[in-house]
Amino acid sequence: MVITMGGNGSIYYDTSTKESGYQPFFPAKLSIPAAQGDAFFSGKVMGLAKGLSIKEAVIRGTKVAGWTIESTKTT
Repeated sequence: MVITMGGNGSIYYDTSTKESGYQPFFPAKLSIPAAQGDAFFSGKVMGLAKGLSIKEAVIRGTKVAGWTIESTKTT
C-alpha cells in the first residue's frame, strides 16, 4: 500500500514483508503541473513488476514523477 502526499512525499507499507517507510519527494523544478500521479504510479508498478522491494519501487516512482514535473513535453 502506498499513500502519496504530493510535494510532501509518500508513505508505504508492504503487508507481506511488513516493510514500511516514508519517501520524501525529490526536489524538482516545476514545469508542467500535470500527470505526476500517473507517472509515480507507473514507475512504482514497473519497479514491483521487476521484483524490486516496495521501498525501491516507491523511490523509482518518485524519480519518474520528478522527471515528469520537470518535463516540458508532458501532454
